[in-house]
Amino acid sequence: MIELKPLVERIVDSGFPELKQVRICAFYVPYPIRKAFLCFGRNNRNKYAIKVCPSLKNVSEGVLTGGLAHELAHILGEVSLDDSSSKSYFRLCRTYSWYQTLHERSTDLTVVKRGFAKQLLEFVIYVEQRREPYQKKDCLTQRELRAIIRGLE
Repeated sequence: MIELKPLVERIVDSGFPELKQVRICAFYVPYPIRKAFLCFGRNNRNKYAIKVCPSLKNVSEGVLTGGLAHELAHILGEVSLDDSSSKSYFRLCRTYSWYQTLHERSTDLTVVKRGFAKQLLEFVIYVEQRREPYQKKDCLTQRELRAIIRGLE
């Protein structure tokens, strides 16, 4: 089983240095997470928790890194907002499916820009082997990620 704390610290150090001052804990939960394998929540303005599904306890570090980087990108987006903007942002995501699509795809592009494209692809492949394939409305697809990675090489 991969220890989450040092992995999150390495991801933050190498790709999300703006989050070094943000308190982020990650932990495996004893239950499946509805519709996802990871999710994040905020306890207060500067303290976040990333919940990790128990089925990820025995995956490769690349798979876990891709999922964690995605959640860290969400956190990065949120810490830049004040409370009022944050509430409006999440209300838009819940109300409009097109806005949720924009949000998820933008989050994936942040992951790519921060140097974790290959790990995100590993995570997407892992997830799609265990449930229905992602659509463009959900995130960057395998095909899109592969094209981006080819362009970066």
